[in-house]
Amino acid sequence: GILAAGGIREIEVSRMPSVALACTGDEIVEVSKDTIPDSNASASYDVNGPALRSALRSSGAEIVNIFDDDDGGSGGGDDDDVKTRIIRDEEGAVVDTIRRALASDCDVLITTGGASKGDRDYIYDAMMRKMCEGDASAVACHFQSLSMKPGKPTKFFTLSRRKILGVNKPDLLCLSLPGNPVSCCVTFELLVKPMLRVLQGQNVVYPPRSVAILGDDIQLDDEREEFHRVSLSWKAKKSSDGEHPLLPIAYSTGK
Repeated sequence: GILAAGGIREIEVSRMPSVALACTGDEIVEVSKDTIPDSNASASYDVNGPALRSALRSSGAEIVNIFDDDDGGSGGGDDDDVKTRIIRDEEGAVVDTIRRALASDCDVLITTGGASKGDRDYIYDAMMRKMCEGDASAVACHFQSLSMKPGKPTKFFTLSRRKILGVNKPDLLCLSLPGNPVSCCVTFELLVKPMLRVLQGQNVVYPPRSVAILGDDIQLDDEREEFHRVSLSWKAKKSSDGEHPLLPIAYSTGK
């Protein structure tokens, strides 16, 4: 209505960025299962898949399914047709996921887990060794760890579809997030959301900032920048320099 009132018939818009999502981990069980098998003592339900699907939708992204129903692994679904594939801790399964994302038209691949330096963490090797066969410049790793807490093992890659597949399509952006659900959600807010906003052509891409007063002392890491989840209270609190009724009090909700 506002556009019509100004006599504007056409405007420029940006398309929704398309994102493929894959969660890794032998210990992950899709939420559609009634019970966690007794044979897997370290198993836990998939948290990252549902959380990221919701966050991606609210960020204006289109979630694409790069998997067929008849291949290996397991898929967890929610109230739509898009599933999150749970990728087993096997190099072949990780490589297959990357190749599927490359073969699709998705702009971004987001993986969770498998980004650390353990014996069964294959993300980095799959990207830098398997995807670079024949051309070392086919994949660029922009960073493989960050001096932040949580989120240290986060990695960011660019994969050239032209060099890997020989097709004239845009590069694939890949963000490998930590498997810990808190770390995963924090890195999504700080890294994935701004990237999606850039792809959408937005001018303001970074999260808004607010000033608050700490309600309790927090012991910070000496080396890494920390990001705490907090709850805010607008109830005035006495302090050494008086009350601050106009500023919220921030209470940390976890370490």
